[in-house]
Order: sequence, then structure tokens, then C-alpha cells
Amino acid sequence: MKVFAESRTFRALLVVGLSFLFLVSQTRAQQNTTPTLPNISVSSGTYTTQQQVYINTQDTGVTLRYTLNSTTPTAADLPVPTAAPILITQSGTLKVAGFYGNFSGAVATAVFNITGQASAGAHSSVVLKSDGSLWTAGDNSTGQLGNGNFVSASSPIQVPNLSGFTSVASGYYHVLALKGDGTVWAWGLNGGANFFL
Repeated sequence: MKVFAESRTFRALLVVGLSFLFLVSQTRAQQNTTPTLPNISVSSGTYTTQQQVYINTQDTGVTLRYTLNSTTPTAADLPVPTAAPILITQSGTLKVAGFYGNFSGAVATAVFNITGQASAGAHSSVVLKSDGSLWTAGDNSTGQLGNGNFVSASSPIQVPNLSGFTSVASGYYHVLALKGDGTVWAWGLNGGANFFL
């Protein structure tokens, strides 16, 4: 009877030992796998306004980390938020790498040039800042500054209650601005049907 008990104990230890070895070898195989190149949703380029960038990977168990200062990411850098964008508000280089623990894979890179935009009318000007806001200055005799009155401004003033613009153009005495949702906004003189309404 004693031989039988010892035999069962030996088999149990053997099964536990083999399970442990399988777990260790599986963990080491995962750690020695190089993460694939992360996907960056917005390509390198020149943009007039800030960009919302989503990053993902097809790998499971990978932590994505990024930098915005052109340096290669390390395990100590910021993790990419899950299902939320990284907001690129100024020119720079985004670099992203996947990590299994401290072991990293290839680095994905995107270079962003965030410029803003300016346009001039006959006696006024409008500036689209990289944050999507509009600023105007100059003559306002036909409401081309978009501030709800006809008072001219020698210093730039923000067009009130509007944001999210991606492009702007000035006519002689009017402004046309395109929002990110595809709508076009216009103000100023509509002589000669400038607004094609």
C-alpha cells in the first residue's frame, strides 16, 4: 500500500512539474516574440489643424508606448490610451513601439507639421489656429470679422462661439470657413451672392 501512495505522489509531482515547464516555455516564447509594427491612423504630413491619432496593433498582450519628441520609446514612456486618440497639437514626430515586458519591436513613426492658415480680404484678415479656432482683425464695416457687430479691430479677436474649423478663405468683404463636420460657415457682405445660398 505504501508503494502505491508514493507512486501517486510521484505522478502528481511529475504532472505539476511538466505543467510548470510548459507555462515557463510558453511565457519565454511570448517574451521572445517581436511585436509587429503598430498602426498609426493618420499619415505623416502637413495639416492646418491639430490631429486626433489612433494607434493599434494586431498583437495580443502587447503594451504600446509612445513619444512625441522624436526619441525611440522605452518601457518607461507613456502607454497609448485604449480606444482614445492622442491629440497632436503642434509640429513634431510621433514614435510608437509595442512591448512584451521590456522587449520592444519595430518603431512606427509619423511626422506632423501643424501650420494653421491665414487669409486676407480687402481690409481685414482671418487666421485659423491649429486648435481649430478663428481669429480676425481689420475693417468690420460689413461684419467680415464675424464677431456679431460692425466694430473694426486693430488686434486679432476670436470669432465667438465657433470652433472646429479645418480651412478658411477670405473674399473682398466676407469670410468662408469649413468645419471638420463638413459644414461651411460664412459671414460678411453677401453682395453678388458671394455665399451662393
